[in-house]
Amino acid sequence: MLFFSLNPLAPALHWSFALTAATGLVAGCGFAFWGVMWSTSVQTHIPLERAEPGVGVRRGRFDHGDPGRRALSGPVAAAFGIDRVLLFAALVGLLLLG
Repeated sequence: MLFFSLNPLAPALHWSFALTAATGLVAGCGFAFWGVMWSTSVQTHIPLERAEPGVGVRRGRFDHGDPGRRALSGPVAAAFGIDRVLLFAALVGLLLLG
């Protein structure tokens, strides 16, 4: 997941297309691996009683998206600038995952 922080950093710093694509590839591979590990953890650590009725899928509290945060990204980018928001996202990712 540490490499996933490169995803917003590349366009914020206006890296070349090839370098931006390479960071996307590396970040995507890391995110795919993390997704498998997250799903495995949820399936092995959340009791079956917490499965969704009729679906049988175990879900944790953190397994659902946060639409409010996504809805705020546009107005925040308009207020502070896209590059600043992308740099902030990369920095937070590096600090929290590093």
